[in-house]
Amino acid sequence: MDTGVPHPRFARAGMREWAGLALLVLPTMLSTMDFGLLFTATPSLGATLPAGGVQQVWIVAGYGVVAAGCGVTAGALGDRIGHRRLLVGCAFLFGLVSFVAAYPDSADMLTITRGALGVCGAALLPAARSLVVALFRSPRQRRLALRVWVGALLFGGAAGPVVGGVLLHYYWWGSVFLIALPVMAVVVAAAPAVLPESGDVDAAHPLDMVGLLLSLMVALAFVWGLSDLAVPGVPGAPLVSLLIGVGAGGWLVVRRRGNGSTTGSAAVLLGGALAGGVGYLAVQFLQVVAGRSALGAGLLLLPAAGALVAGSVLAPVLARTFDARQVVAGGLVLAAAGCAVLTAGTAGVVTGVALVCLGVAPTWPLGGRLNRDTATFVARTGGLAGAALGVAVLGSVALLAYQGLVRIPPGVPGAAAGDSVAGATATAGELPAGLGAALLTAARAAVVDAFDTAALVACCAALVLAALTVLRRRRAATAVTTEPATALREAA
Repeated sequence: MDTGVPHPRFARAGMREWAGLALLVLPTMLSTMDFGLLFTATPSLGATLPAGGVQQVWIVAGYGVVAAGCGVTAGALGDRIGHRRLLVGCAFLFGLVSFVAAYPDSADMLTITRGALGVCGAALLPAARSLVVALFRSPRQRRLALRVWVGALLFGGAAGPVVGGVLLHYYWWGSVFLIALPVMAVVVAAAPAVLPESGDVDAAHPLDMVGLLLSLMVALAFVWGLSDLAVPGVPGAPLVSLLIGVGAGGWLVVRRRGNGSTTGSAAVLLGGALAGGVGYLAVQFLQVVAGRSALGAGLLLLPAAGALVAGSVLAPVLARTFDARQVVAGGLVLAAAGCAVLTAGTAGVVTGVALVCLGVAPTWPLGGRLNRDTATFVARTGGLAGAALGVAVLGSVALLAYQGLVRIPPGVPGAAAGDSVAGATATAGELPAGLGAALLTAARAAVVDAFDTAALVACCAALVLAALTVLRRRRAATAVTTEPATALREAA
């Protein structure tokens, strides 16, 4: 009998639910923004703290590396203890650790606090997404709310360098961490009033501690090995670290076999890697070579932020006409073209980063259509994992190229100038004016060549994955023609 009362499953949201969504947007944006906030701060940080080139890479990438390893387990933990409880607790810890990170005693302390922030960020994202789903019962409103949440996720990641540049223009580099305090204070205070408790212990996956350790081992071993390639005198250690990462990754795949194709996960990872790695190097180029301030470098990346958001909105529209793999592959080709444009000076850097962001944007909204486990992977810090990997890979490539290409003028003491451009800048400040200027000229020339080398590596990686995506589509099409029943199910 029709009573005229809508079923609770399809009840429309009111002011409380929309206020809850607005509140959830805050930690979502901050969690992804925190990764890119240090992009513009790296030159200032290198001059303030005695951090070499490799440690600077770790300070930037450590947040995403740890978040990548903890993301899946954090989602299962939220099912057990409640997602609102997890969100409030991690928001409090995020603010507390951010305060400590703003006043570090050493580069090692900053690296450790960045890892601790990564643990909190890994829990905030899946908790926020689960609460968005719990808030909205109407399918149409839930889809809209999730689009808003994903938009906040992408905008936060793209706006990180811009916000960091604005803060560095008026304050010191530690201020990039202090913005978390008022945001997380609002979340902790308002969450009990506007957010429901959400969790399902009966349906929760068991806490896979072995999987957590393997995920952390894979992320840490790969980034450690890649970054240590730029450390002279330890040729065997990076190889051992990479082999450990491969072994742990193989074990993890065996434990989680049966989840379908890995193309979607690879696309999400590489999309994040290209956006994160290219953005990181572009900021260094604009500040070191082009002579832009932190604010100027951040503002020049505004088109890239807009392109990332626009591409994520446009991709589902294109997927209505074209196959999702075609859209992702075409975007990766566009990203490869953007990597090639990066080598054309300052204008090329600004245009190239925007093209890269526009090209990789479809990997996030369409990655879940390439294989069925990717939607969970994206919701649980897949983009951060790729961004951390991109900073580690492209940062290490650029660092190795710099060390091999820089020509230190005679009379320059110490090895710091040959280790990184930050070391060269610090050394130049202690030298006579003429010798210091010659050192800076040599360092900037090496940075340009190293940047071009890293851009070429990124271009090749994007083209390879685009080709693999198309090949996977062809194999899938062949399977459809040979299995009519499967084809009908896929069409449905």
